[in-house]
Amino acid sequence: MKNRKSHSNFKGNKLLTILIGLTLLASAGLGSNFYLSLKNPFIIDSQLEKMEARIIATDHESSTALFYFILNLPKNFNHQPVQFQISYKKGPPNHFISQIETQLAPDIGLTFEGPKTPSPTVARGEIRPCLTESQSWNCLALRQSLFERWVSEPSPSAHLWHASWFQIDDPTLPTEEQTQGVHLRADLEQEILDQFIVIQPSGTQQVIRLKRPRSPSGELAYELTSRVIASIRVYPDLTAGRELVSRHLEEVRLVAIKNEADTARRSERLNDAQLLLISKISVDPSNLDSYFHLAGTSTWMPEAKMAQHNLESAYLYARDIAPLDPRTSQIQAFWLTASSPPRTQSPALGVPNDNRL
Repeated sequence: MKNRKSHSNFKGNKLLTILIGLTLLASAGLGSNFYLSLKNPFIIDSQLEKMEARIIATDHESSTALFYFILNLPKNFNHQPVQFQISYKKGPPNHFISQIETQLAPDIGLTFEGPKTPSPTVARGEIRPCLTESQSWNCLALRQSLFERWVSEPSPSAHLWHASWFQIDDPTLPTEEQTQGVHLRADLEQEILDQFIVIQPSGTQQVIRLKRPRSPSGELAYELTSRVIASIRVYPDLTAGRELVSRHLEEVRLVAIKNEADTARRSERLNDAQLLLISKISVDPSNLDSYFHLAGTSTWMPEAKMAQHNLESAYLYARDIAPLDPRTSQIQAFWLTASSPPRTQSPALGVPNDNRL
């Protein structure tokens, strides 16, 4: 009888914990009803998702740095060039740019968010057990504090969530140095949202977000994004990323790109140069030269919507960083000229004085 009573108490305590957790989530506005609460990643079990590391870039990829990452990014998707852009949001020179994004297709978007440190800061070693093992009251509260934004802000209408802890299996690194974090997948009415939240040992988070349709092209985009994730190495500071990007930029020759006779090859080289400049901005957001060259090369791509977006963002960031610098005035001139009705432009427009980046 004593054992039965203990078992009954255990079941009762477990049920009470779940009910308290559901009450907390409901009161916080994280689910409009009981069904949605049951599907919330704060309380579902998280499975371990291992990926094999892909460190060496192929001929169809660019090895570069984005914030604390060194990774391989695709040059093409479905036989179309992948072009990256930055959007203006006040941050530099003292903070990172907010995000880097690309539109793989009209209905497929891939975004790399800048680093964020949640408050209060929780080390990765405390987060993982709460996601993969424990359903305690403390862990429910921790999940809520850490991941409320990832659940409610991008997709409040999700009707089903999946959560897993992912880890890039790189045999050259100790386990604690391997890239890892949380993969949240939200099933929406017509599309799927995948968020890979890379968590550093200190607790700093960087998010890669893929929004895709339920279609073969959406699955292809997910496979491509998974390859990108598997290539990521995370560093504790920006030194390695800055050195890598600087080495690549030293090899870029602007005049050679501008004078390239092969249109397709010229476009490819311009895309490569712009990605390097955006990479440079991500690891050194106070460097005005990077915005200047991003604006200048954007004037060589008047037909590209992405280039026009980068040109405007470059001017707005330059205005924050060095409003009185002559280069900022020149970026503004590039932007105003590109925004004006079509006309014959000077051959020198957008060509920086220095041949090299």
